[in-house]
Amino acid sequence: MSQSPREEWAVDVLPFSTATGRTLGRSTASSKDRATCLDSIRPGGTARIAGFSADADPVLCQRLQDLGFHPGAEVSCLRVAPLGCPLMLRVGNADLCLRKQQARSIQIDLVAS
Repeated sequence: MSQSPREEWAVDVLPFSTATGRTLGRSTASSKDRATCLDSIRPGGTARIAGFSADADPVLCQRLQDLGFHPGAEVSCLRVAPLGCPLMLRVGNADLCLRKQQARSIQIDLVAS
């Protein structure tokens, strides 16, 4: 039986950024003992991105890196919607909105303001 076109072209996504030539900075911590996640940041708070959770989707990690969420980047929370999702964040000179589920895959170190 022939494979569908989607299955035929399916490949494993490596944790490597072709744009920067660096690995994605995944954390080895499990989801139980992980560091503070970006979804816990409050409006007005500032943090530095430490990496991505080990169980995060590699395609999502690559997309987030393309948007500027790379390890070492500073991110600040501008607003949070009334029900807690989405979060409006500033990374570099860009203002972006992320779902809480997407923000949960980014690990941060809080920066004292």
